[in-house]
Amino acid sequence: MVSAHKSIGGLEGVTAARGFRADGLACGVKAREGALDLGLVLSDRPATAAGVFTQNRAAAAPVLLCQNHLSDAVATAVVVNSGNANACTGQRGKNDALAMAGAVSARFGMSPTDVLVLSTGVIGVPLPIERVLAGISRIAPSRDEGLTFARAIMTTDTREKVAGATCLVGGVQILIGGAAKGAGMMHPNMATLLSVLTTDASLEPTFLQAALGRAADVSFNLISVDGDTSTNDSLVLLANGASGSPLIDAHHPDAPVFELALREVCVSLARQVVRDG
Repeated sequence: MVSAHKSIGGLEGVTAARGFRADGLACGVKAREGALDLGLVLSDRPATAAGVFTQNRAAAAPVLLCQNHLSDAVATAVVVNSGNANACTGQRGKNDALAMAGAVSARFGMSPTDVLVLSTGVIGVPLPIERVLAGISRIAPSRDEGLTFARAIMTTDTREKVAGATCLVGGVQILIGGAAKGAGMMHPNMATLLSVLTTDASLEPTFLQAALGRAADVSFNLISVDGDTSTNDSLVLLANGASGSPLIDAHHPDAPVFELALREVCVSLARQVVRDG
């Protein structure tokens, strides 16, 4: 049985699943003073991770970094800035994405390759990296700031977008939560969209990647608002196993139940994106 909610146990979005913390703050990337523009999701333990990314040939520096860092299917943190896409910024953009990962790793004690970096906003303008790094030094993730994270990743959005679902795997309750941003420049194959999903399930990496791809195909990859595509589309999922569930692989009898719950979260977020468009 799958139960879908925006709030699970009073917690929303990326902190609904056990063992995840998040935060968002204003670091000065956006022009409007005090506008939230930096978010962080942190797992209390290394997580199995997967991602689905833009098919645009001009993929932004953060996308290239994520694809490289996910080569071992492990991540512990996701850092996101809004207001600047760090796209079409050449070698400087690649260096800035690496600097963001390095700052998170130094602050929270993990390998830089265990940090995923997402960016969204204006294309072709260098990222004000010193402001971002200063923000990373101040950010303080907690279980209570899932909505703050969802608000920090918004650009043209008029409202935050969060979703959650629960299911039973091997008799153990599994929690899945997520946040997304996106309102304009939407077309099949995601387009200007970022989404971070978290779950406390224990998942075999190959199954996780395949399940995430299938969930994207019936949700984010179907939506269209204005026919535009993007350089930064990213959908990432971290599974930290904090529920104590058995390992879920393609052969586990409850694998379809987990996939249904994951799909419910992605479909909910995709519908929220279209409504906001």
